[in-house]
Amino acid sequence: MIPFLFVSVLGLAQNNGTPKFVLKGLVESQNFHEPIQGVSVSTSSGQFTYTNGAGEFRISVSIGERLILEHPSFETVRHQVTSRDDIKLQVVEESKKDNALSRSSMSEK
Repeated sequence: MIPFLFVSVLGLAQNNGTPKFVLKGLVESQNFHEPIQGVSVSTSSGQFTYTNGAGEFRISVSIGERLILEHPSFETVRHQVTSRDDIKLQVVEESKKDNALSRSSMSEK
């Protein structure tokens, strides 16, 4: 019975005593509200997945964990999970930011 209790306590320590759940989310561009496919979504506890063609993902998390979103088209985004509700994360894509900067600098000349 003691080994069983040790394993249970160790399991709770790994996720800070907060139960895991499956978080559903959507990643889209901030300016055009288009879904972004192939975004790497990971957690501070080591879970990992990618967004599908509709920009959607599902990942096992606990409240208080951080999501880390990475993709070549935008800077790394970190988001702390604060509830069990589905989330929508809007990101500013690099190429769109660069184009906006080019246009604004051209208009100032």
